[in-house]
Amino acid sequence: MRKALVFTFFVSLLASACTGSDGAQGPVGAQGEQGPTGEQGPAGPAGEDGMEGPQGPQGPEGPEGPAGPEGPEGPQGPEGPDGTPEPTDEPVGLGTALWDRAGLEDRNEEPAAIVGHAQLVRDDISQYFIVLDGLRLEIPEDANYSVYRAVAGANIATQMANNDPAEQPVMIGSLTADGLKSFRLDEAPARAEGGQGRWFDWIVLYDEDAQNNLAVADLDADNDIPNGIPQTHFSPYELEDRTQSPVRVGFGEARLVQDDRDTYFLYFDDAFEIEEGASYDVYLAVAGAQLSMQMANNDPTEQPQLVGTVSRSGRQTIRLDMAPARAAGGQGRWFDWIVLHDRDENTNVAVADLDADGDLAPLFDAVVFNVVLDAAQEIPAPTIPEGLNPTGMATVEVRLSREEIRVSLSVSDLTGPVAMAHIHQGGPGMTGPVLFGLAGGDFDELDVLLRDGDFAAPGELSFEDVLELLAGGDAAYINVHTAANMPGEIRGNF
Repeated sequence: MRKALVFTFFVSLLASACTGSDGAQGPVGAQGEQGPTGEQGPAGPAGEDGMEGPQGPQGPEGPEGPAGPEGPEGPQGPEGPDGTPEPTDEPVGLGTALWDRAGLEDRNEEPAAIVGHAQLVRDDISQYFIVLDGLRLEIPEDANYSVYRAVAGANIATQMANNDPAEQPVMIGSLTADGLKSFRLDEAPARAEGGQGRWFDWIVLYDEDAQNNLAVADLDADNDIPNGIPQTHFSPYELEDRTQSPVRVGFGEARLVQDDRDTYFLYFDDAFEIEEGASYDVYLAVAGAQLSMQMANNDPTEQPQLVGTVSRSGRQTIRLDMAPARAAGGQGRWFDWIVLHDRDENTNVAVADLDADGDLAPLFDAVVFNVVLDAAQEIPAPTIPEGLNPTGMATVEVRLSREEIRVSLSVSDLTGPVAMAHIHQGGPGMTGPVLFGLAGGDFDELDVLLRDGDFAAPGELSFEDVLELLAGGDAAYINVHTAANMPGEIRGNF
């Protein structure tokens, strides 16, 4: 085998050596079939990270998810302003003088000398001030002078020692040579809530070092200040200036009020428009027509009634002598119109209908009696010394709707102090039982309001029966008793 291989090798070598020039290339043979794919080799090592590609576009917004739970309540914010103007040390605007200026009297002089004036004022934002003007007091630089509100004009030290705690003087400021002459009050004027229930209606200028009053002024000498908090019976009504065409409103407002002693007042508000220096008469009337026409044409019982005056710097509160009422004759109309009248021009300045809503009758429908008392009506006849003429006058309002009786009574020239006064049942020339007590002691004037609890209830009569009885007239009388004439000294039938 080995010999054969060698032989073959040499034959091949000999043949190659003896070869001539190359012949032409033969055709390419056909490609053989592809062999089977080999197995995959092992994975190569990981390549390095490539660069981050650009951010793709934002996809569409997905649907809103469900509401989450309510969070805890946050802390309370700071309290906001209540709209009340800040207090001021001086009156704001022109202000409304509520009562006449009262003279400040130096009572250390004989006779007392007027050394200035004091006035109670309400300004345009409803602050109350005591305003002093025209002072003719010498005030040293080192003076220790105070201004007090008090229930009387007596020495301040004396009042502090003797007055009820509710009626102690109240210092409202200090008086200096170049200091304030306007003193803001913390509240509207009011009565003491204890003691005798007196009004703080006196102004006292007081020397603290000498403990001596310098001057005093009584702001309510005319008893024009309502007692307690007034109760408004009607809404304010516009005062209309009917001298204009068309009628001008906005002149001001008028209202009827009642205080806690059943006294009635007309109030004019702080928008009340009065020319400087002008003063107008105020009338209660049954209509708003010109006063001259009413005075010429109205029934005597329906004549306009002058109740007071108003001015820019003076009184703008007017006390009425009685509750509103109907005229006793004529057409029986209500005195429910307020007429401001210019006396110089003889013309109405403004009018207001207090009963525009028709609510007077339920409150004030009353039968009114004017009663004259004298000794001649008494049974038995009294003993009257020569030279005396005891008399009395009374106004009695029987208010059926409100179930009450108002009695105003004054007496004069009696034989002595009043011992008692009553309303009795009985007509002229008759005597009868007591229906109501009016007084148990002396008086010159009294004003009482009688209701069911004041009724003496004689026999089978009820309070409602008595109201009807009194309203009918000639069924009752007022009797005033004295020590000299205990059965009665003066009497008057309704």
